[in-house]
Amino acid sequence: MNLEPLLSSNLRAELASRNFAEFVTYLQHDYSMQWFHKLISDKINEFEKGNIKKLMLFLPPQHGKTELTTRKASPYFLGKNPNRKIAIATYNATLAARFNRDIQRNIDNERYHEVFPNTYLNESNVVTVSQNYLRNSEIFEIVGHKGFVKTVGRGGALTSTTVDIGIIDDPIKDRAEAMSPTIRESLWSWYQDVFETRLHNDSQQILIQTRWHEEDLAGRLLQRDNDWEVVVLEAIKETNYPYDPREMGEALWPEKHSLERIQKIKQTSPITFNSLYQQSPRPNDEMGIFWTRRMLEQCRVDGKPALKRIIVSIDPATTSNKDSDKTGIVVMGLGENNHIYILDDKTGTYTPQQWAATALRAVEFWGASAIIAEKNQGGEMIEAVLRQYDKNIRIKLVQVKGSKAQRAEPLFSKYEQNEAWHVGYFEALELEMITFNPDHNPISPNRVDALSLGFAEMHIKKTGFVLQF
Repeated sequence: MNLEPLLSSNLRAELASRNFAEFVTYLQHDYSMQWFHKLISDKINEFEKGNIKKLMLFLPPQHGKTELTTRKASPYFLGKNPNRKIAIATYNATLAARFNRDIQRNIDNERYHEVFPNTYLNESNVVTVSQNYLRNSEIFEIVGHKGFVKTVGRGGALTSTTVDIGIIDDPIKDRAEAMSPTIRESLWSWYQDVFETRLHNDSQQILIQTRWHEEDLAGRLLQRDNDWEVVVLEAIKETNYPYDPREMGEALWPEKHSLERIQKIKQTSPITFNSLYQQSPRPNDEMGIFWTRRMLEQCRVDGKPALKRIIVSIDPATTSNKDSDKTGIVVMGLGENNHIYILDDKTGTYTPQQWAATALRAVEFWGASAIIAEKNQGGEMIEAVLRQYDKNIRIKLVQVKGSKAQRAEPLFSKYEQNEAWHVGYFEALELEMITFNPDHNPISPNRVDALSLGFAEMHIKKTGFVLQF
């Protein structure tokens, strides 16, 4: 009898029980283990041993970060210690349930039982609490032990759940969510009030996400805490991280995502490239065609000066569902020195009734003399909606010509001449200005459009636009 295959299999299973990278390739024989997967696997090994307590991992899409850190690491942690209590969170309950099912399949795998024979699940689905061990799409328990995996969507409850290992995998769905201060603040509150309260002194955390925004969950945690181990792997190497052996300019996984393909993304959508592929949420000045971050920092003032006129400029979205563009609403003033002063930004996703009410409140709060709107884009409708709420409000409909860039250029010139100022800090507005590039940026520049419109109205003689009141 030839025992060599059996001995070889047992040896590989033994190695898999001791090393995460070996575990991954044993569980999935066709797994393509790249150098950076090995790097992550080494971090997972150190995490499992308790040598790393908090780990952040930032990688481009389709480079295997979720497969390793959520779908494969969770079974490994339970195999090493079936009493571990693991909570996994992502941006919605549907994806959380999918993670749950994928992890269950890995634990049910025959190869898994060869590596960790003492860690297994109930053979039947058990939805309600009973004498049996639970197994459903939200939670499953390890038979004969205290360990479990519970998966939740962002904002989901973790009541009465003690967590030894907390994994948060992409808590923000996309750029639209990341640009929402409401969603970012809600996520931060949920992390502090729900997720973090389930941890104890020895609990560990892994955060895997795309760095969409400087004030995302990772950004706020890094501002607050200094005990996170952070691994950043750029699609194209631009930073000399000590753990990254590549030469500058090399692609991370050229066999799957070629340098040429990623460079094309950089050219056509620099914002997507910077955040999604480079994990750098701070926008590069080169993204936009006009403003730079330095320029905007130099145009900031603390207090409102004497103004001879204040207006509210509005650029309504054409639809009002949850996927609509935002309605740009900005408050601007004209100083005694004929300088422009940006006073407020009330841009948001509104129904017509909501944007009308928001604009009228801004008029009242700031003592504005008029609401400015574009005549070309449904001006009559805009006026009709506003007059439903205030029949006496002064409305000026401005007819403009030229592209978005052509309309914004005269306003930009005002900044170049140090004659435009921000009274305070407007995060979303300034991000839109820095990244303003209508031909390549997929995000509609509603704030900049509203600014350009208001500026054109206040500088009729200088803009060259056709205006009708």
